[in-house]
Amino acid sequence: MKPEMLLLLWAVVLTFAHVLIAASGAFMQVGLPMLAGNRDNMPALTGWAGRAQRAHRNMLENLVLSLRRSYSWSSQRVGPTR
Repeated sequence: MKPEMLLLLWAVVLTFAHVLIAASGAFMQVGLPMLAGNRDNMPALTGWAGRAQRAHRNMLENLVLSLRRSYSWSSQRVGPTR
């Protein structure tokens, strides 16, 4: 496996870990009914739950850029062409 794809795989694993951490923090602060219902009036998360939510959103934004970069690197031909 190419190093770029391996790093991308680990980034996806880290993103999934961010999902679990952010969801558990939100669950502890606002509870399941608020998370499962309409989120129009959801209060802002504070403390580590708010930080986990921001880190998760930041990781999602950067993952899109990483996907694009890894795809362009992996699609380039390396070696002699015929």
